[in-house]
Amino acid sequence: MLQASACGGFAVFLGKERVFRAPIGLCAFRAANVLQWGKELSEAQGDMRQFLLQAADIFFLIFHGVLTAFNALGWAWRGTRRWHLVTMALTGLSWVGLGYWYGWGFCICTEWHWQVREALGRPIPFDSYISFLLYEITGCAFDEKLVSRATLAVYVGSWVLTIWLNVRDWRKRGAARLPASAS
Repeated sequence: MLQASACGGFAVFLGKERVFRAPIGLCAFRAANVLQWGKELSEAQGDMRQFLLQAADIFFLIFHGVLTAFNALGWAWRGTRRWHLVTMALTGLSWVGLGYWYGWGFCICTEWHWQVREALGRPIPFDSYISFLLYEITGCAFDEKLVSRATLAVYVGSWVLTIWLNVRDWRKRGAARLPASAS
């Protein structure tokens, strides 16, 4: 219920939680208008929330998909190997470090994306992000145990390759900096 009072040339409308001030000349509008504005504001906030959730869903699909592809293939290019080492370490920390408390293979990006999808009313029926991503790309649901095993195999293989190639690159850079021995 709105209450109105005039003070200092302004009408002050006291609503449930808000105070509205308007010049006295504008007081011809009814209190119902103020309530309608509040309703429209609430609807606009709901629309904005929905828009932001949809944008977050698209962001996570792209970001997490690219991160996954980079974790699988980033070792292949000399210029990305250091970054690949970092992303692989962060992924491992999430899967094992956070996984100790939340379940092995826990990924913070997956958790955030799941929360966005839940808020959108589109929960994800898969246990792994890779299963979800494969479904989003192909429209086919694959055996989740097979997907989990393949994901682990690709991850371990990428770790071995990135460590081996980064060490090799580091040794080459170190050897190139050493002065030629004088004989």
